[in-house]
Amino acid sequence: MLKGEIMSRVLDGLAIDHYGKLRFAKEFIFQKRGDIDASDEKMRIWFLDAPAYGNLGDQAIAYAILKFCRSAFSDAEILEFQEDNVIRYLSWLKDTIKAGDLIVLQGGGNLGNLYPRYEFVRRTIIRSFPHNRIVVFPQSVYFSNDTAGKQEKAAARKTYAANRNLIIFARDSKSFQDMKRVFPETHIEMCPDIVFSLNGTVSAESRNGIGVCMRDDKEKTISSEQTKKIIEQLSGNKAEIRKFDTAVNAEKPIIGEYREKLVISKLKEFSECETVVTDRLHGMIFSYITSTPCIAVSNSTGKSLHAYNDWLNGSKGITFLQNPDDSIVKPQNEKSLDLDFTNLVKALQS
Repeated sequence: MLKGEIMSRVLDGLAIDHYGKLRFAKEFIFQKRGDIDASDEKMRIWFLDAPAYGNLGDQAIAYAILKFCRSAFSDAEILEFQEDNVIRYLSWLKDTIKAGDLIVLQGGGNLGNLYPRYEFVRRTIIRSFPHNRIVVFPQSVYFSNDTAGKQEKAAARKTYAANRNLIIFARDSKSFQDMKRVFPETHIEMCPDIVFSLNGTVSAESRNGIGVCMRDDKEKTISSEQTKKIIEQLSGNKAEIRKFDTAVNAEKPIIGEYREKLVISKLKEFSECETVVTDRLHGMIFSYITSTPCIAVSNSTGKSLHAYNDWLNGSKGITFLQNPDDSIVKPQNEKSLDLDFTNLVKALQS
């Protein structure tokens, strides 16, 4: 076993707060100063844990967060730090961020102990800025059903409860109920995944073929043969099959115009299909916001099903298969409706 693999296993076995202190030991010691000249005249919004990796579902969340904040605060200055930079600039951020500044944090599915690095960065931010309003954009929550999961629930509860200015949004009713139970002292609200706010950003001039966007990881629950049968029910093997994914190998840091280019390009890819078959949550959401008919299949965590039940079960454009062997009802072509984010706007502006 390689030295790096041994270290990785050692870190993975630690409690998240211990893991983070070791994982980021060098960054904590060798602090850097930012070269951002933040305005003292404008309201400032700090997006402190933007994703640095090539998952376009998470990058779409970051893109939507920035766009949503610009809409809610047309004159504000928005400053972004990617999550892998937060710790090395933490001292500078503490000196620079004022009590009246708003901090927003990434939405998605990384709240809990499934992704220790991300949870540690979020906890560090929440501890470091107790006097700032902090809004966590819509998240799913997951803690493992074991001793480690119970310990991390207690640690997260204590950290979150200590910041009275923290608001966490759940992106479905299951996560909302779980968060209310696990974090009873924290302000919890619910609204759709923020990527839904991109509805209508991309529309298709023409559509052709069946898009297939399937997982190939531990969350996968459907076999290649079952996927093939779904496609046969849709087209009888007569349609062009277009396979794609929501992950990319980024050639440079994913920020600004590059992020927008990648996200819009992926949305166009979805919009050009007659129908999409997917077991990815953001595959289903990308289909909805481009008004692309979609057959959605559940994954192992159930997050796609929860999102469908809460926000999409009235849509004729999305057919959800809890059992991939069931006969399908073909989704229809219809323009997707905007979802309601009123309470998120109020939380940001309060």
